[in-house]
Amino acid sequence: MDPITQNTPAMMHPLPGQSNNQDRSARCSERSVPLIPRDQLREHQRNEILLAARQGKLGIRAICAEQELGYLNQVNKVPRPVCWVWPGVPIQTRPSGTESKVGITNPEMLAVYKKNAETWQLINSGKAVHELSVKCLSDDSEIKKKMGELAERRWDVYPGFTSGHLQPDGTFSPPKLTPYGKTGLIPYPELLTTGYDKAQIKCYFITKEEATRNISDILQEKHRLEDTLGIGSLPLAVYCQSSGSLEVYFEEELVGNQLRQNEACLDNLALSHGMDPQIFRGILNILPMSLKSESLNKVELKVFLRAIALNKLTGIILNSACYNDENLQLIKDNKSAKLPLMVESAKLP
Repeated sequence: MDPITQNTPAMMHPLPGQSNNQDRSARCSERSVPLIPRDQLREHQRNEILLAARQGKLGIRAICAEQELGYLNQVNKVPRPVCWVWPGVPIQTRPSGTESKVGITNPEMLAVYKKNAETWQLINSGKAVHELSVKCLSDDSEIKKKMGELAERRWDVYPGFTSGHLQPDGTFSPPKLTPYGKTGLIPYPELLTTGYDKAQIKCYFITKEEATRNISDILQEKHRLEDTLGIGSLPLAVYCQSSGSLEVYFEEELVGNQLRQNEACLDNLALSHGMDPQIFRGILNILPMSLKSESLNKVELKVFLRAIALNKLTGIILNSACYNDENLQLIKDNKSAKLPLMVESAKLP
């Protein structure tokens, strides 16, 4: 028995409605999979991921592919942490650095924390899951309630404060201003899983902020992960930390003959129109990835933007507080009125 599970009290059991991973895998193998059209299969996979997210059953994990392959091949898997996202709630995901992120559905939980509890401390410290500095919650319903409250609090007139509490030495700690304002992101909750298998990895995950990079480069990184883990093509899930929106795409919806060639010219195109390339990429990134890909797959790129629209879009990119439904709706309304977009066109060299 691994040290984390060994030090977990008996009351810490899988959350209600969760079954054993092995039982679930066995049931899946017993059922025959009917042949269905590819489009229907894609929609089923897309809906499965979106439904898991809405139900709070989608965990995001940053992994190194080679190390993860070794873990997935283990017979007795040790607990692993994931961060939790919930559509409509602006949750900050864990920074991945050079690691890739994957979406894991229906992870069985050993412990639930309202923020990063640094559960790696459990490996060598001999501590139990309820002995970390972050409070261990009773179940996932409590974290859903807490995240909903924090999302609502972003729109309060007055800044949020923590509740006062007694400290270990018996003194009272007064309420303090929360570390993130009403326009800030909510720190991600950390869930400690009992372990998971390869079949539970359902998507390759990136944030909307990371999607300013070339789509072709993102797909290439996805391919490397799939090849290393020995799994089929994964859908691409794009999560916006500012709005909490979640989009799911398939590779066939994004690739095209002109994509890589046009993406390689984006920076030069921006500079030729007197724009900072990162601002230009940020403006393109406001579009859903399917529309962004559709534009980039055209032989002739349209370069949009009257001065008023450009200033408004640039303000949204530079100031995250402007990234809200009201401003985005204004841009959409202006587009329908043919004010801002697609005024002049420029051929790529």
